[in-house]
Amino acid sequence: MIDVYEYTKENNLVKFSAIPHLDAVKDFFKNLKINVAVDIGTYKGIGAAHIAQFANKVYTFDIIERPVIHKVWDDLEVRDKICFYLIKGRDDNPSKDKRAIDIETILDTIKFDFAFIDDGHSENDVEEDFKLVKRCGRVLFHDANKIYYPHIYKFMRKIGAKQLHDWLGYWEAK
Repeated sequence: MIDVYEYTKENNLVKFSAIPHLDAVKDFFKNLKINVAVDIGTYKGIGAAHIAQFANKVYTFDIIERPVIHKVWDDLEVRDKICFYLIKGRDDNPSKDKRAIDIETILDTIKFDFAFIDDGHSENDVEEDFKLVKRCGRVLFHDANKIYYPHIYKFMRKIGAKQLHDWLGYWEAK
């Protein structure tokens, strides 16, 4: 399998991606047993591709379908492990695409044991996403940096998540 981090550097896809932070915690992923993962906030598909290295299946959700995601997943040979859903946005950013569906509709049909939240950056957005996925018992948060995103850091601390890296927080049900 192709190294996702190296691929993103070679293809100039690192900017605005969680991959440098995810790559920094490779051992964390190696020690997790993930059957089915949920990734909220697909963007260019790099996070989903990274998680697909450690999971049997990844369901990823975004309000915009960027064509680059399919090329990335093909190049990294993980497309068969990833299922992308175009979802309706939040009230302040509704998707105009007629194919978009409610994320709750899909999540209600999926049995997943890990979630990665890398979507909206307000405390309210993160809290809404967490409510959608916390039933899986294991949630990784991106942008949990207390200087740049103090509201995400604050929410994470409120629920008892721990800091794995400057930009990543992890919550596990007790």
